[in-house]
Amino acid sequence: MAESNLVYMFFWLPVFPAVTIFSNLMTLSKSSIFLNMHYLSTAACWGTLVVLPFFWFFVYIYLEQVVPNEFGIAKHPLFCFDKKRKVEDLDDHIEGRNDNFQTINESGDNETGGKSDTGFIQMKSLTKRFGSLKAVDNVNFQIASDTVFTLLGHNGAGKTTVINMLTGILEPTAGDIIVDGISVRKNLDKVQVNLGLCQQFDVLFESLTVQEHLEFVCEIKNMPLSQKEGAVENTLQKVMLTEHKEKLVSELSGGMKRKLSLAMAI
Repeated sequence: MAESNLVYMFFWLPVFPAVTIFSNLMTLSKSSIFLNMHYLSTAACWGTLVVLPFFWFFVYIYLEQVVPNEFGIAKHPLFCFDKKRKVEDLDDHIEGRNDNFQTINESGDNETGGKSDTGFIQMKSLTKRFGSLKAVDNVNFQIASDTVFTLLGHNGAGKTTVINMLTGILEPTAGDIIVDGISVRKNLDKVQVNLGLCQQFDVLFESLTVQEHLEFVCEIKNMPLSQKEGAVENTLQKVMLTEHKEKLVSELSGGMKRKLSLAMAI
């Protein structure tokens, strides 16, 4: 009876592959008193070894979303049960939004002197701390639709940190960013579908062509196959890279690489 109780106290050990193999071998040799698990067959042991890699892979993917490293925004623990809106529906939402905004300055006033109630992008009490360092302190401003907005500041003022929070690279310590009515902290995936970033330094793959880079971006944004080809060709024309679309990145000049980075953003 004591031996049986001891076995059930350690029933969770077969979760670990090495323990599974060891316990099974010990059982077959009939020499184990500590782990004499007659209920565990050889087939069950090997089945466990086959299933566990997939199990731990999904656990890893889940934890990456809920407990990200220094980059990224943590999702709600039950995010996988949320009803996700399709990309097509989101595009319809974007197309149907009200674009009648005036240019808005930092205080929230538009250029005509009136007061705007909202902006396409809204920074609300945005704050970011790195330990004891407060990189961004309670930033509030709005950016209207169809507006070229310039964010100026001296080195270390927090400009890059604000952009990184807007794109979801960093999670705000406090406050939130609203993009077309969608919270970056709560629905980052929906925001990123219609968001592009051209970084200071080119982030390109030397072994891929210009066209393959744009197709890759379309895949990331879950663009329907029927729209992908037209979107790629249209973007290539905008940045004047159509005749270079079959070239590898390693064959491009510095200026062409910057054009490609811009094309990937738009």
